[in-house]
Amino acid sequence: MPSNQTRFLFRRVAISFLLLGMGLTIAYAQSSKTPEARVKNFYSWYLKGINDGQDPSKNKAVMNSHLSARLGKWYSSKAGRELDSDYFVRTQEWSDEWAGHVNVGEPSINGTTAVVDITFGPTSDEWHHKLQIGLIMEGGMWKIDRVTDGVTVAQTVAKRPVLPSNLESFVGEYPAKLMKIPSVSGRLKTLLGKSYADFADSISVQHEVTKDGDFLLASGCMQHMCDSNGAAFVIDLKNRRIHAAIYDEEADPQFFNEDKVPPPRILLDWMAEKAT
Repeated sequence: MPSNQTRFLFRRVAISFLLLGMGLTIAYAQSSKTPEARVKNFYSWYLKGINDGQDPSKNKAVMNSHLSARLGKWYSSKAGRELDSDYFVRTQEWSDEWAGHVNVGEPSINGTTAVVDITFGPTSDEWHHKLQIGLIMEGGMWKIDRVTDGVTVAQTVAKRPVLPSNLESFVGEYPAKLMKIPSVSGRLKTLLGKSYADFADSISVQHEVTKDGDFLLASGCMQHMCDSNGAAFVIDLKNRRIHAAIYDEEADPQFFNEDKVPPPRILLDWMAEKAT
């Protein structure tokens, strides 16, 4: 039988591990309490790993603790593994100084989604890098759901064509009819820019327009490629904004949002369903 001294030693070791686990749990909860804390925590860890000569993306446990279920699944897929550059840094080059200069902006929160601007490196330095991080709330915690280049400058609302007041009457119609409205068509083209042609191809086979709360959803897919390519746009009837998305199973999901606000839940759900 083990001696009293041995049992005492085992008990101390067990208590130490218990306290360590409690500390990690508390730290983990704090790291996801706000969108900016999640982003700061993740990138401080991620960039330090790169500086130390490691590949942090291979640490699946830590990565999945920071990422949404959707992004984690996509990043582990063939499309995610075959990216030409680092998805989370969005560049093939970086500076060792970035890890010590992770500057996180104030979040823009819309219900269970948020957007945070982040800059690596001193902003006074010419060699600094900007990203925009989209997050969603999962299980009571903020999770990183998408990473895009740079900081999008908000469009000037006053210059936008005004959306008609009868948009709800298009429920049950096909998106093509909505897209013939000059203000809708013009704003979609402005919002999507060079991606408009891809968007139009990806919504060529269309589903009927639906309404959920204050949002109209118009969606479709690419002819003969409905399982792998699709597109959708949402009109926020209350705030008079348009959001759009393009899905390609071999590429990162693309979201386009007027006023730099997060995509609404209805559009995120559409993307998640396409990726399933």
